Amino acid sequence: MTDHSRPPAAVGRLGRLLMVGRPRCLVLVATVVAFASAGCQSDQADAEAESPAATAGTPVADATIQRQMELVSELQALDQSLTPVRELALQDPVIQAQEQALIVEVDAVMESVSPGFTEARDRFEVLRAEYGVAEQAGDQVRLQALGSELQGLQVRLGEAQAAAADREDVSEAIETFRQSLFEWMRAKDPAMGPLLDRVSEITDELESMGPPGGA
Repeated sequence: MTDHSRPPAAVGRLGRLLMVGRPRCLVLVATVVAFASAGCQSDQADAEAESPAATAGTPVADATIQRQMELVSELQALDQSLTPVRELALQDPVIQAQEQALIVEVDAVMESVSPGFTEARDRFEVLRAEYGVAEQAGDQVRLQALGSELQGLQVRLGEAQAAAADREDVSEAIETFRQSLFEWMRAKDPAMGPLLDRVSEITDELESMGPPGGA
């Protein structure tokens, strides 16, 4: 069941969570968030019907999904705590140059694995803006139409991101940038250390659990 009561999450060039999470974990985080926003009960039933391997709806699967959502919520809270120092880091010329180089590399990869990715991403952002206007106007017909197209684009963009995240060169490039960023943040504020350590623990646990619903 598709829920058009809210627009899909924004798809940034890297995404703010890229700054605290590893690429495969980011894809999983996006999946968990989308799974939750679409309505867990409905999606569990859909997943079970679509895939014999899916076990959503069983006590074990429900507990796993709940744990994933708890971890994602904690990761998002940590991200907020890390934001002030991270934003300072992103103003550093060296970090900025590394980030821009990574953006160019990742964009090129996603375009190669999904031709038309750039246009689709740009279209997604335009539609999100239109969605906000329609939401303010209370135009339910327009919201329904925009929501359907946004959901389709989100699937396409998510698949491209997942394919890129599976590439070793992309993972290594993102991890290199991530470590540089973390080192800068730790040096700037030692209090960041425990928070960043917890981020790593959460990403490890999320990656070990796989996508919600056994997808």
